[in-house]
Amino acid sequence: MQYPHYLFVITTSSVQQREDGSWEPPTQALVFLCRCREEAQSKGQEVPLANTLYHHVQRGNASFRRFSSVVYFPKGVARLPAGVRILISDDPQGKEVRVEALVQRCDIGQYHSRLWV
Repeated sequence: MQYPHYLFVITTSSVQQREDGSWEPPTQALVFLCRCREEAQSKGQEVPLANTLYHHVQRGNASFRRFSSVVYFPKGVARLPAGVRILISDDPQGKEVRVEALVQRCDIGQYHSRLWV
């Protein structure tokens, strides 16, 4: 199986004020995005935050972040912006959590797409 895991986006509701003046706390919900394959990264590698590594090497103003996992998912899924909170699970309900993190970079490729978290 090429994509054994499940990728969810975590959405948070806004804080609402009730009629009596008290505040209703925000709630979080999991929104299924697609199947994926998560690979843990243990080498201490970093990902550039601009479009390509070549851009950083040539200009010398590198902006890198260390990442803990690379997530592969099929092409055709919308690009996730940096800073979005995601959850990767072994089951379709999101109960067996593998990774919960913020997206650091998303790359839409010709055959598949990648997330660095």
